[in-house]
This record gives sequence, C-alpha cells and structure tokens, in this order.
Amino acid sequence: MSETDEIKKQKERLSKINELLEKLDEKFVQGEITEAKYSELSGRYKAEADGLKNLITEKELMQDVGLRAEEKEGEQAKTPPKPSVANVVLMVAITVILAAVIAAFVFGMGGNDVPVEKTPSLWTIANELNQKCSNAIKSKTNSTSVCQEELDYLYANRAALDSTSTSKQCA
Repeated sequence: MSETDEIKKQKERLSKINELLEKLDEKFVQGEITEAKYSELSGRYKAEADGLKNLITEKELMQDVGLRAEEKEGEQAKTPPKPSVANVVLMVAITVILAAVIAAFVFGMGGNDVPVEKTPSLWTIANELNQKCSNAIKSKTNSTSVCQEELDYLYANRAALDSTSTSKQCA
C-alpha cells in the first residue's frame, strides 16, 4: 500500500471521527447521553483525531520534501552509508594525535632547538670575584693586578650584569 493510500484512509477516518463528534454533541444537547459518557467519548475521539492529524501532517510533509517512510518500487530509500568501526576508530585516533600535537605547541612542551644559558647573577659574580681575590692574596702572587682586573670587569659590565642580559663570566 502506498503512502498516498494510507493518507487517504487516515483522512477518511478523521472525517468519520469529526462526524461522530458532531453526533455526540447533538445527543448530549438533546439529553440522550450523560455528561460523564459525553466527556469520556469526546475525549477518546478528540485524542484519536489529534493523533491522526499529526500523522497525516507528518506524512504529507515527508511526501512534499521527497522523503519516504518505505522503499518505493525498485528504488531504495536514500540514506547515508553507516561508517565502519575501523573508520570511526581511525578518526578518533587522528583527532587525539592532532589534539596532543596542538597541546604540545600551545603549552610549550615541544623541544626547543636553542639551549637556554643561565645568566649568572651579580651576586654570583661578586662571590667569584671575592674568592679569586682571596686566593690571590693568600698565595701572595700578583694579588693587586688580579683583583683590579676583576673589579674593572665588574664595574664595566655592571649594567648588563644587573639586568642579567648577558652571560659573560669573569675569567
């Protein structure tokens, strides 16, 4: 049975229900049935009529859009093919790998090709200078010239060492 035949039958049934509702109203007005019976029967008929109206509207819309609830003669209903399990697994794997790579770049987990040198602080250089001068004084070897060279270097590079922008250490 085609859908148009089904719609016709449903419309006929809807028409009969409307006739029954009219007759029911007449019988109630004439006092042939009680109010309880009227409420019960009219409730059932109205519920069935509402269901049929919705079903008819849905099927008519499906026909207008070109969709079919069943397969037509010799034609298959057009539905998209279902993806295989392997395709779904592959797509999930690609998504996870892509997310990991993006996260590595965003959060800085990727390896840097340029090694970062740690710049010594002014305090560290001053301590080294103090150690060298102390050793030179203890050994009594040219202590004045060693200490003076170190102090000159420190004084000349104090701005760079203060901001820790260069990493040249005392020799």
